[in-house]
Amino acid sequence: MKKLKYSLLCEDETTRVAIKILFERIAVEKAECVFDNSYFKQFRCRNNKDVLKALPQASAYTVLPKYNLDLLLAGIDFDDRPKANFEKELQNLYNRVDTIAKNKTIIFSPVQAIEHWLYILQFKIENPASTKNISDEVENTRRKDLKNKMYKPGVIKEELSEKLSLQGNIDWLVTRSKSFKKFYQQTTDFLNLFVK
Repeated sequence: MKKLKYSLLCEDETTRVAIKILFERIAVEKAECVFDNSYFKQFRCRNNKDVLKALPQASAYTVLPKYNLDLLLAGIDFDDRPKANFEKELQNLYNRVDTIAKNKTIIFSPVQAIEHWLYILQFKIENPASTKNISDEVENTRRKDLKNKMYKPGVIKEELSEKLSLQGNIDWLVTRSKSFKKFYQQTTDFLNLFVK
């Protein structure tokens, strides 16, 4: 099996934990994934603005011998921006990615925040027989309100993120979240080319 060296540019640890697990679950039959933590630490971001600012330079570093990444995953939450213009913003951002690194970069957006994907996974775990589609309700819930629903006192965000990402039904999430479906499709398209 081919080794795939990758890293992540995102705004928090909860996202890092979830995306690393979800990506590797999608890739498990295609490639042996190796996460480059030193790259992640060099370009650590604390918020959305940091990710937007860092991406052009960070993408150029993917091809340097020090890192030589096969793939960079860049997560951008739209937070409280108007949803209508966000796809255009992502395309403009992709256009600023280093030319050599473009075919090695996936820019994804888990709606307002990673918790939107995690909440849908949590709902299915807690209601395994349900066929209810809660995605519109979830995707229209403000991130602050959704985080308050998920993170009760004493809950450690990263631990919950890990649990839901490991146990959650990815195939079901693809059918319930347009933004996850897009991430899943981008990932599988990349993997299919990578293993050729």
